[in-house]
Amino acid sequence: MQTEKHEFDSVVLDSLDWVEPLIWKAVCDEGKVETIEQYAGGYGKGYVRALDLWRTLLKELSALNEKMHVLLIGHAQIKSFQDPELPTAYDRYQLKINDKAAALVREAADAVLFARFETELVKTNGKTRAYGDGKRIMYTESRPGWDAKNRFNLPFVMPLDWKTFGDAIRAFYGLKDKGNGVAKGEVAAAENEPNAHDGGNSSSEDTSADAAFSRQSVEPDPPPAVNSKNLLQKVRLRLGGSQISEPEFLDV
Repeated sequence: MQTEKHEFDSVVLDSLDWVEPLIWKAVCDEGKVETIEQYAGGYGKGYVRALDLWRTLLKELSALNEKMHVLLIGHAQIKSFQDPELPTAYDRYQLKINDKAAALVREAADAVLFARFETELVKTNGKTRAYGDGKRIMYTESRPGWDAKNRFNLPFVMPLDWKTFGDAIRAFYGLKDKGNGVAKGEVAAAENEPNAHDGGNSSSEDTSADAAFSRQSVEPDPPPAVNSKNLLQKVRLRLGGSQISEPEFLDV
């Protein structure tokens, strides 16, 4: 998908907790052992080797992310979490994969969104019952009960809807709403448009652990009034002011 022409705009990995057994199997096959704990004599070496394969996978997905949307779906499980600032542990939703692998995935993503059915407690006849109408929502910031993050100043809670998500990112960058969520093609077209600041040339440097690429943004000189023909100039002004790199913008 990186080198051949195709008509796809998105790649979806569903789900991370089904990918992990495949990675563990690859580790076992490599070490000619039955379980990952037996790899290279044990002592956690199998899990360390699995992290290498996770990094390779995330690096390849990061390369695809330059031209396509990359979505990683993972189920959650309730696990005990020991907050170092609190005296006792508490339960929270966490990715249903190895903790260290989950940390790599969270670091690589521009947005980690926790999705759930909207539920409320209703008292009837002296009893408290959970009620929900099937509406799905997603949280964009971390709280004690779950982990989440985003680099686009998204609202704390949003409907689980692609167009709503895309429109919020467009608003962050000051782009007009196209009525169909996020579009990689529009960004790619703007990226290829020559401008007065760099003559249309750009470069990027991949960092294997992070999904965000490390192209440095340069503060431009004040430009003339922005119109539809210098969209890229307007975008780069916003990028410079917000400390967001161009490759991070490509993830939109």
